[in-house]
Formats: sequence, C-alpha cells, structure tokens
Amino acid sequence: MAIELSKGRKILLYISVFLTAIAVMGEMGISPIIYNLYGAFENQMAVNYIVSGAALFVVFGSLAATFVMNRISKKTLLLIATVIFCGSSIFCVSVDHVYYICVMRSLMGFGEGAVNAVVMAYVAQLFLDEGKRASFMGYYNASMTLFAIAMSYASGMLGSVDWRNAFTLYWPSALMIIGVLLFVPNLQELDDVSQKSAEAAGKKEALGKLYWMFIIAYIVFTWMYAMVNYFISAYVAENKLGGTSFAGILVSCTQVGGVICSLLFGVLYTRLKKNLTSLCILMLMLALAMYYFIPGGAVAVIASALIGGGYGMYFSYSYTYVAEVVPPSRIDDAIGYTTAFYGVAFFVFPYLVSFMQSVVSPKGLYTPLFPVWALIGLIPLAIELATNSAYKKMMVSRS
Repeated sequence: MAIELSKGRKILLYISVFLTAIAVMGEMGISPIIYNLYGAFENQMAVNYIVSGAALFVVFGSLAATFVMNRISKKTLLLIATVIFCGSSIFCVSVDHVYYICVMRSLMGFGEGAVNAVVMAYVAQLFLDEGKRASFMGYYNASMTLFAIAMSYASGMLGSVDWRNAFTLYWPSALMIIGVLLFVPNLQELDDVSQKSAEAAGKKEALGKLYWMFIIAYIVFTWMYAMVNYFISAYVAENKLGGTSFAGILVSCTQVGGVICSLLFGVLYTRLKKNLTSLCILMLMLALAMYYFIPGGAVAVIASALIGGGYGMYFSYSYTYVAEVVPPSRIDDAIGYTTAFYGVAFFVFPYLVSFMQSVVSPKGLYTPLFPVWALIGLIPLAIELATNSAYKKMMVSRS
C-alpha cells in the first residue's frame, strides 16, 4: 500500500471503500421497476430519461471528477460525491412529478459517476503492486455485487406493492458518507506528487491504441449487459414468467454470479491476463442466446448468473487493465474517461433498443433482441483477440 496503516484502520478503510459500491451500483435499485415506470407516466420520453438519464450524468460526474481529481484531495471529492448521490436517491420520489424525478435521477447519475471515478483512481493509487491492486478490484466488485443483490431483490419486493417504495432502499447510502468522512485516509500528498509530475512532463502523454481499442470493446460489451440490466423485467412479462418480484430475483441472480466470479478475479487475472476478456464475452453471448432459445424460469436463472459472472469479471478487469496500459501520468484520466464511456453506453442504449425494435421486432417486443445482442458479441471478441499481440509486446518491453 502507498500508506502505512494499523490493521484496525486498514479494515475500516476497506469497509468504507466497499460501502461506496452502493453508489456505483445505484442503478440496481431501478432495474426491477423499469416496466412499471412506463405504465406510471404518460410522457414516455420522460420515462426513457428516468431510465437512462442517470447514465448520461454518470458521464458528467466522472469527467468532472477527473478534471478536479488532482486539484483537491480524493477524500474531499469522494465525500462530495457520496453526499450528492445519497441526497438525490433518498428524495428521488418525494415529489410525484415526472420532471422532478428526472432531475433527481440526473443528480443520482452525477454522484454515481463521480464516486466510481474517484474510488477507482484512489484504489489504483493506494495499491502500487499490480497483483494486489487486481485482487482488491475483484473484492471491491464482489462488494458491489453483494450490494446489488440486496438492492435489486429489495426493489423487486418493495416495488411489487408500489414502485415508489423501491426508493426507500437507498436510505443506507448515508453510511457511505460516514465511512468516507471518518475512515478514508487523505492522499493529498500523493496527489500533489502526481500533479507535479504531470506538470513537469510539459504535456500529456497519449493514452495509446490499446486503451482506445479496449474502449470500443468495452462499450459494446456494456450494451450486451444492458440488454439484461434494463429489460429483464420486460422479458419476464413477455414470457409470462412472473411479476416484478421474479424480475428482482433474476437481477439478484446476475449479482450472485458476479460475486462468485469477482472473488476469483485476482487468481484468474494473474493466470489469464488479457485472455480473461474473451471468456467474459463468450459467457454473455451464451447467456443471451439461452434467454431466447430456451425460455423458462430455471434457464433464466442460469443465464442471469452467467451474465453477472462475465460482467463482474470484465468490470474488475477494465479498471485494472486501463491502469496497466496507459502511461502512469494518465492513470487518473484513463479511469475517469472509462467511467464516462460506461455512462454514455448506458445512456444511449434504450434509444438504440427502440430503433432495433422497429427493425427486428415490429410487435414492440424486447425478447427477439436478446439473440441479436448475442451475435453482436462477436465485435468485442474480435477486438480482444486482435489486440492480444500488441498487449504481449508491451508487457515484454516493460519487463
């Protein structure tokens, strides 16, 4: 670690960092009730924004955090971000008006993006050893998925009575503020060193081809996951598998798979390195095909676990990988930009799906789009395989 802490303080730091996963996985509380939202308001465009608008502000939040990352301490920035997320999520539906909810969802997204960018940069700075950093990223992602399991299941249960009740699950997010305020050490001195190094360089180094090729694959992969994240409740309804409670169970199953695979991430990353991404992509392709070709409750549970496992490992891998392939002076920037692209991908996805529906599914069903996204998985798979050689050359040159 970049700083020395007693065992007790180290445990409190880890717990506090893990708690920020509540914000990073904030959208899991929305997934089981998306189908209900479209029936609650007549303004469907506004509902589209409620569903995906937070993802747009994830972009703004992550870019804003990246801009000020080395101008104020990461602890201060993380505290501000957690306060924004906590307040907006708790009071999201305190006023029953579609445009008010749009504003609150925007603030939620801004907080999500800022928290995600700062936490990932903080962890990258805190753990200097690549192996330890990768292991912690896996543990952090496991904490994310554990929170997501609880949030999605609770949202499904609460939303089965009234969709507005789902937002009461965000009250525990106040624990993030307490943890950051009391137990996250200030890395201001290290931030100052990083800033001075960047200034001494005179100009920023390029992020590099490997980074940008990864971003293309990352966006498409995120869309594959978003098909389930956004439209699993519609899939359940269209295939008559149950209501919001079963949709919540399926979302929880994605997180169970994510927990298991995230805990294994450190070991798998050490052994497979970049090849791990191909495995993740194949897992999502298989799962998306299963939803369509073998519809049923039990198969949906298995497919959801596969989706979550593949996405959990890929998410952990993404921040470890970008910190590895970009110049050291650009790590904070690369992490912030990666979070921004993640937000862009989620924001545009419902609109992309609306277009695809008009082409693939004239009846307006979502289920026929699942195998289409399984086939589209060939794009990130091809990119990952094509960049393996360049990655290996880079690693050899650094050794």
